[in-house]
Amino acid sequence: WATTTTDRFFSTRVEGGEKLAAVKGPAVYVANHRSWLDIYALFHLRDAPPLKIVAKSEIFRIPLCGWVMSLIGHVPYDRAKGGGPVLERC
Repeated sequence: WATTTTDRFFSTRVEGGEKLAAVKGPAVYVANHRSWLDIYALFHLRDAPPLKIVAKSEIFRIPLCGWVMSLIGHVPYDRAKGGGPVLERC
């Protein structure tokens, strides 16, 4: 869905995407957060395993957005509790 909604408005170029096929097991992909499009850009990693986005828990309280993110399987991060619960859900 992310690529469909952004391809109409933005061009995205992935460099080194062919290296993802060699990754076995879990991996962490980090967006440098230069804009709100960083997260969408991660979905252009075609050879990556299915992504779970870790986002601050406040995002999950936004009507519709939080509900959809939960349904898709993204993971809320409560900064007050630290990263332990996040790792269990991933």
